[in-house]
Amino acid sequence: MRARRVLPAIRNAEVVTRWAGVRPRARSRAPILGPLPGRAGQFIANGGFKIGFGMAPKVADVMADLVLKDVDLVPDGFRIEDNF
Repeated sequence: MRARRVLPAIRNAEVVTRWAGVRPRARSRAPILGPLPGRAGQFIANGGFKIGFGMAPKVADVMADLVLKDVDLVPDGFRIEDNF
């Protein structure tokens, strides 16, 4: 592994998990936004897949309003309950 060559201190470390670097994607391919069910004060903004970069400014606005002002402007289809 390249990481072991760069950082010899991890040469004998156990590999716990691997990640393929895939893009986050919900079933609908739409972002998933909103409060995390069962976790008061925790929110999710994930799943943008191919449109995530272009949608990021609007997602940030919607999530900032939700988290900081308790104003819910999450579009239908982007809600957690719409994606599970």
